[in-house]
Amino acid sequence: MKRILNLGCGKDTYGTDRIDMFKTPATTKVCDFNKKLPYKDETFDEVYCKSVIEHVKNLDLFEREIYRVLKLGGHLYIRTDFAGYLPMFMFKSHEHNKILEPQYNADAFQHE
Repeated sequence: MKRILNLGCGKDTYGTDRIDMFKTPATTKVCDFNKKLPYKDETFDEVYCKSVIEHVKNLDLFEREIYRVLKLGGHLYIRTDFAGYLPMFMFKSHEHNKILEPQYNADAFQHE
């Protein structure tokens, strides 16, 4: 059976394992994406990540963890609603947190 990890699933029921940083109707597990993912090495055939990377503070660890849990030859699908975010991350990887920091420090920051 093909195992698919949906990171930041929200209400999306795609995948066999659906995790988010908050409890949602589709969540099968809650975890902090800024820490180690709670899965063994090479667990998943596919990792799907939609509209999440712009909310992760420790992208270096997040990327390493995705690579670690993805099987050799597996597929990774990443989508973001903020099209300008990826180039900003690729070329200024340590500066992105300066932009997002106020959101994480504000009590009003809520997950939909």
